Amino acid sequence: MTAIPTPSPSRRALLAGAAVAGASAPLVVAAPAEAATYTPRRYRGEPYLPPAQRHLVSRFSYGLNRALVKEVRRQGGARKWFE
Repeated sequence: MTAIPTPSPSRRALLAGAAVAGASAPLVVAAPAEAATYTPRRYRGEPYLPPAQRHLVSRFSYGLNRALVKEVRRQGGARKWFE
């Protein structure tokens, strides 16, 4: 007597099983607000660039850093830097 091979589960069945297992995992509950000891402070320093210039420069670079801000200021603003 030969054994009949059982088909392997489909990808859809495996993903459905994983979803069910994930849904039954315990939920993490945040601590009450009054238990928080950290209070974030507002940044009091001078911003690198005004918001519109910062937006333009960050869109056409890999992000702001001090050297890039100096270059933008040396060029006379973000628009001139871009041109």
